[in-house]
Amino acid sequence: MTVRVNTSGSLSVKGNALVYRGRYDPNIVAAIKAVPGRRYDPKKKEWEVPANYDSVNAVKDFPGVKILPEVYHLVNSRLEKANAVAVAKEIDKPEPIEPMPIKDVEPFAHQVKAYNIALTLEGVGLLHEQGCGKTLTSIAVMGRRFLNGDVKKVLIVAPLSVLPVWEAEFFEKADYPVEVKTLTGSTTGRAK
Repeated sequence: MTVRVNTSGSLSVKGNALVYRGRYDPNIVAAIKAVPGRRYDPKKKEWEVPANYDSVNAVKDFPGVKILPEVYHLVNSRLEKANAVAVAKEIDKPEPIEPMPIKDVEPFAHQVKAYNIALTLEGVGLLHEQGCGKTLTSIAVMGRRFLNGDVKKVLIVAPLSVLPVWEAEFFEKADYPVEVKTLTGSTTGRAK
């Protein structure tokens, strides 16, 4: 005897997002359309939605919708990281979550906060104003990610006028093995 489960669709993980695939149901489509950041791919006939509980809640109560376990794993992981970032932002005198691989410098609190946040998230942008220590924070983050085996090489894109500054800062501040290659010359030469 074969038992069939009547499923109208499933919510699964695709990269850093969630994907809903299933037969057309106007009620489910309306619920998904209410999720900010959703996107429909007509070729694949699937909805891509952000990995958060709003996306899960949009479809979880519909009969026959299967939510795969990896969905909850990704959403919970994102929520934990968001909570860690919120906590990191509130601490007045933070301690680095992992030692900062920099030498002869006592970082400011906002640099330690940015360092902690950058190590917590998958991608981050340092938007400090000029002179607030983005270079030092970046060197510390790159170094920690290198020492942890997360990265082997880093490409820094910067105006020609600051290239010597980056090179000097690496050699002065990085407390890990570093090799700096500055790409200069024509566009064709730099591409090679």
